[in-house]
Amino acid sequence: MKVSEANLLIKKNLESIYDLRNLFIEGEITNAKEYSSGIYFNIIETDEENNIKSTIHSICWKKNFFSNNNINYQIIKNGNKICATGRIEVYAARGTYSLIISKIDLAGEGERLLALEKLKRKLEQNGLFKHKRDINIFPNAIGIITGKDSAAYRDIVFNINRRYPITKIYFFPAIVQGENATKSLINALKKSYTYKLDTIIIGRGGGGIEDLDAFNDETVARVAFESPFPIISAVGHEINKSIIDFVADKYASTPTAAAELATQNKSDILKYLDENYEKIKLLFSNKFNLLTEKIKNYENYFSLKNIRNIFENKIQKLELYKKELKNAIKIFFLDRKNILKLKQEQLSQLNIENVLKRGFTFVRNKQKKLITKSSETKINEQLEINFYKSSISVNVIKKD
Repeated sequence: MKVSEANLLIKKNLESIYDLRNLFIEGEITNAKEYSSGIYFNIIETDEENNIKSTIHSICWKKNFFSNNNINYQIIKNGNKICATGRIEVYAARGTYSLIISKIDLAGEGERLLALEKLKRKLEQNGLFKHKRDINIFPNAIGIITGKDSAAYRDIVFNINRRYPITKIYFFPAIVQGENATKSLINALKKSYTYKLDTIIIGRGGGGIEDLDAFNDETVARVAFESPFPIISAVGHEINKSIIDFVADKYASTPTAAAELATQNKSDILKYLDENYEKIKLLFSNKFNLLTEKIKNYENYFSLKNIRNIFENKIQKLELYKKELKNAIKIFFLDRKNILKLKQEQLSQLNIENVLKRGFTFVRNKQKKLITKSSETKINEQLEINFYKSSISVNVIKKD
């Protein structure tokens, strides 16, 4: 065997090993050198006396700086302790291998990410990521699990009502961050299972990786896996997908996207109904004309003077059935259009501009948080009072 053949054989075998296609490495950066194609460096492991114990050559291609949000090239500096994810790639011409980086972080988050990767592997091996169910986009009822009075809840409800206002919405409020979040999410999930739902949407707005601990909890993942209904996750953190995103039947990058995955758009439904109404009407018209033609042929074939009297009643019945069917179809589609129109009118009444137009206002602080109680304000705090098509800034001088 030639050297080149041996190296190609080594390359083929090493690069096909699953564990070498998704390595998670911790260490210190040394010998970092930047070229036009990328940054080349070593990741080293040291002993207690700071002597180099082991080294792995690594490459971070520059094309990934722009296409991959997981790579921050500014942290690739000599002396930085990092944790990196990548795959082993063999350079056959020299018989050397390198770690091709797909994700890199400072070591401060390394331990958390390492634990998360281990949990992902465990749950994947347990089969929690495999079975995915289809979403019924014409739902009778949707359950929402997220924070009470949260922007995520408002976004989901608004977009469900905008797209498919005839569905029922059940809300199961949960704490989504902090020490009580895990228990709260589990209770909300279990409670939702007692309802008759088509889909469950679970999630929150974005946040740092530490804010998503409850959605990365093993018990929460296993309870979600036992759901009798399909689940759509909407945690809103694309860079580091949470465990619940892998367990869910569908993953949405935002709460709005989750609502869109869960429903069909009403405009598409109306278009579909209009098109099919015409098809059904044409189908029955053609069928009736065919039967009428057959009756005429039978009349001519038997040459009976009174043959038409025999079929007179049947023709009348066919005409009556056709008329009743047309009326039934019109009533069916008219009812559906009226329901959608009513929902649109109800949504229009709740439109914030229409509410402000009637003389109402709303108050927000500098962080754009809605203020509903005086207890939520502070002395000398600057607030914004919003009117219809205008707003003013005020300072809190006195509180009751």
